[in-house]
Amino acid sequence: MRSGWTLKEKDGVSDWELFAITAWMVWNNRNVFKHEGRCKDPKRIAMEAREYAKDVADEFLPPSRGLAPVRTKWRPPRHGVYKINVDGAVFIGLKSCGIRVVIRNKGGQIIGALSKNLPLPLGALEVEAIAMEEGLTLARDLGLWEVELESDAQVVVKAVTRAESGPSSIMKVVEGIRMGLSSFRFW
Repeated sequence: MRSGWTLKEKDGVSDWELFAITAWMVWNNRNVFKHEGRCKDPKRIAMEAREYAKDVADEFLPPSRGLAPVRTKWRPPRHGVYKINVDGAVFIGLKSCGIRVVIRNKGGQIIGALSKNLPLPLGALEVEAIAMEEGLTLARDLGLWEVELESDAQVVVKAVTRAESGPSSIMKVVEGIRMGLSSFRFW
C-alpha cells in the first residue's frame, strides 16, 4: 500500500501552503499522540488541512474594488546591515492572528525566519507591532546588531520612530520595541 504522505521528487509540490499546513498538522498530531495517546486518521488530517488552507485563503482574498495591488520591490540593506521584514495577519473567522519575520543579508540570503500563530483575537495594528517586536528579538538572538526594519504598518513605524504618536492599543508594545532598539548599534 502506498502512503498518501510521500512527496514525489519528479512532480514536486504544487501548493506549498497546503504542504506546510499539512506538515504542521501531522507534527501536531504526533505530539497529541505522544502526550495524550489520541491519534487522527491521516485522511481526516488531509481534509482538515485543505479546509484550513481554504479558510486562510478566504481571509486574504483581495477586496473587489477593482484596484490593482501595489507591488514593491525588495531592496537589500547596505553591507553589514541585516533587513528585518515583518508582517502580521488577522484571521477573523479563526479568532487568531499570525506573524511572520524574515531576516536577510545584503545578498538577499535568509539569515533567520519566524512564523507564529497567536490564538488571540487582536487587531491589525497590534499584530503588526508584535511582529516588529518578535523580529527584533529574533535579530538579537541571532547576534545581528545592525538592522533595518521593514513593515507595511506605517502607524506602527511612525510610532516607533516617534514621527507620530500611535494609538494607545499599541503603545506598550512600541515602548518595548524602543527599549529593545537601544541594544542595537544601528537601526
